[in-house]
Amino acid sequence: AISTTLMVSPYQQWEAIVSAGETAADKHGVELITRDWRNGFDYARSMAETMGIYRQKYCGCIFSERDRYLKIKKQK
Repeated sequence: AISTTLMVSPYQQWEAIVSAGETAADKHGVELITRDWRNGFDYARSMAETMGIYRQKYCGCIFSERDRYLKIKKQK
């Protein structure tokens, strides 16, 4: 089975993630596990902050890294 942590973010396109996941799951003969965790996003963020757990501010792909860098550069 496959899934993704992107399903927790209210900033992501839920339908696109599920569609891509279903395509990948079908291609590889596995199950896509979907659950809409977005309603717990604020709680999870608060708990991570309270517990001192690091939370990455971007998904980790090259495109989000570029966008994050450009945003920081614009602020300066």
